[in-house]
Amino acid sequence: MTTPLLLQNTASSIVVYLELSTSLPATTLTFADVTVGLRKEGGAFLAFPVTALTFTNVGSGFYEIVVTAADTDTLGSLYFSITGATIKANLVAARVVVAASAPPVPPAGYTPPTTTIFGYLYDQAGIAKSNVTVLCRIISKPTILHPTSQGILITDQFLTTVTDSYGFFSIDLITSAQVEVIIADANYRRVITVPNTSSNLFDIP
Repeated sequence: MTTPLLLQNTASSIVVYLELSTSLPATTLTFADVTVGLRKEGGAFLAFPVTALTFTNVGSGFYEIVVTAADTDTLGSLYFSITGATIKANLVAARVVVAASAPPVPPAGYTPPTTTIFGYLYDQAGIAKSNVTVLCRIISKPTILHPTSQGILITDQFLTTVTDSYGFFSIDLITSAQVEVIIADANYRRVITVPNTSSNLFDIP
């Protein structure tokens, strides 16, 4: 048994394979050579007019038939019959389903709100420590933001930065997230809640 084609209840098209009465592919048909009928769920076969714009030869015996939204406005079974003086009768079974809605997407260029966290790192002699790695990782898993009606999941991968020649570092973190900050060279490890204004890491409560 042939599996019915699935069509959404909107404008679409179907492709059918047509054969001559000799079983060879019908390769030169035009809309004038065929009679098409359409039967919706619970109804009877009705004439389905085709034109040069809605019946297109795509080669090797295959033809595309354009279907409008008015043809697929009834959910359920949909049948097409194609007949002609020189071709074998053809019946195409389809099933009309509700059109899939496109998933919502964040506004173009959406970026979650972030806050710059900064600080300085010195050794015991008061000399700036350069090229020291600062690691930050979200620990409030899962962290989900809702910019409009969408949910955006934030990964828990490490973000890193390093101190410059003045011992200074800064990193942008998602506002209000719980973040673990690790500075291994200073044996520093703590969890902060990222404030909504730029702050010195060591001043955050």
